[in-house]
Amino acid sequence: GGTLEGFTRPVLLPLYEQPPASVSLNVLREADDFPLETLGYGSIDVQAGASITTNPGASIAISGEGSIAIDGTLRAPGGTVSVLLLSPETFNPNTDPVFDPGYVAGLGITIGSAATIDVSGGNAVMTPSSAGLLLGSLRSGGKIDISAQRGTLAVDAGSLLDIDGSSATLDVYDPQTSSYQREVVGTSGGTLILGSVESIALFGNISGKGGVGSNGVTAAGSLEIDLARSETIQGQPLANGGTLEIDLVASTAGSTAPPVPDAISRSERRRTSSSPRVERQRGDVAVGAL
Repeated sequence: GGTLEGFTRPVLLPLYEQPPASVSLNVLREADDFPLETLGYGSIDVQAGASITTNPGASIAISGEGSIAIDGTLRAPGGTVSVLLLSPETFNPNTDPVFDPGYVAGLGITIGSAATIDVSGGNAVMTPSSAGLLLGSLRSGGKIDISAQRGTLAVDAGSLLDIDGSSATLDVYDPQTSSYQREVVGTSGGTLILGSVESIALFGNISGKGGVGSNGVTAAGSLEIDLARSETIQGQPLANGGTLEIDLVASTAGSTAPPVPDAISRSERRRTSSSPRVERQRGDVAVGAL
C-alpha cells in the first residue's frame, strides 16, 4: 500500500492547459423558503479590497433578489461578468405569489467608487514552440451585463467598467507563403449592457477600446442601455404612465456635477419625477471606445 503523495507531487498546469473555471454567487429564494414569505431578502456585498479573478474566457455570475453592492474587483479576461438583480416573478413564477414583495424603495444594484469590473482581452496566452515561434491565443474584450429587473442601477464615480480589446505580438501562419509572419495582433472591444426598470445613474468610467494591430485599430466595444419595464410591479411609481427617458451627457467639463445620492434618496428622487431617466454624467469614455 501507499499514498499518492509517496510517488507524485502537485504541480500547477501552465496557463494554456488550464480550463476556464467559472464562479457563481447567488442569494435566491428556493421553494422551501416559504416561511420567509416576502421578508428577509438577503443582499450581496463585494466590499472594497475583495477580488475575484478567473482564467481567460471564464465567467463570474452574481445574482440575487435583494440589493447588490460591488465595490471590489471582478476580473475575467475576455470572459463574462454578470450582476443581476432578479425579479421574483422571473426567477420562479411558481413561488412568486408568496415571495414577491412588490415595489421596494431603496432596492437596487450599486457599483461603488472603488469597483473595477474588467473583461478586457488581457495578455496573450502563449503556447510552447520548439522552433522559437511566438505562438498563442489572444481574446477579444468580453461581456459585462449589469441589470436590475427590480430597483435602480447606480454606477458611482471612480468605478471602472472595462471591455477593451487587446494587442500582442505573435507569429501568425500565412497559408499563401506556408510560413509564419510576425505581427502585432489586435482584438476588438467587448459588450457592455446596463439595465433597470426604475432608473440608471451612470457616473463611472467606461473603457471599450479596440486593440491596435499591425493592420490598424480593431472595432471598439458596444454599449447597450435598457430602461424598460416588462412586468407590472405592485406599488411601483408610474407603473402605467410616464415616458421612460434616456438623457446622455457626454461631458460636464467646466461645470459642477451633481452629488451622487445613496440608493434610497436616489429612489425617492425618481419617485417624484414624471419621467424616470438614465443619466450619464462625470464619467469618461475612452478615446475610440463605443
